[in-house]
Amino acid sequence: MCIRDRFKDEPALFLDYHEGYRQQVDKWPKNPLDIFIDELKKDKYKGFKIADFGCGEGRLQLDLEKAGHEKGLIKSFDVGKSADHVIQTDIASVPLENNSMDAGVFCLSLMGTNFPQFLREANRVLKRDGKLFVAEVLSRFADKNGDCKDFVRLV
Repeated sequence: MCIRDRFKDEPALFLDYHEGYRQQVDKWPKNPLDIFIDELKKDKYKGFKIADFGCGEGRLQLDLEKAGHEKGLIKSFDVGKSADHVIQTDIASVPLENNSMDAGVFCLSLMGTNFPQFLREANRVLKRDGKLFVAEVLSRFADKNGDCKDFVRLV
């Protein structure tokens, strides 16, 4: 059984996962999600349609709407459902039209072995010249030279 099906059949597993994640985040000097939220609060992003891929609890959407972003423009997707506004789906196949979003966010959400499919899906839904925000642990994508050039080329 794949992880998506397990989270769907046993929602408590997803909640347990995110509780552990929350405990880890509390130990970090800076949460990359806070950096993305601060950036996306800027006036130049007002009116943007934003897809949050692997959103967890969907805090990006909540914080941006609280900061004045129009409700309905931000979509939060994750394999599990931890809040009412989160759309439970495989982020390799989200229910959005082609070229419909101004920005996409992957904040520590490229964990699946099929992460290239996640990136292709973001490419599908992003408008031409759309913005993609990615925060990941460097060691996950470092190539033999210790950099992440292969990953950047993939993106």
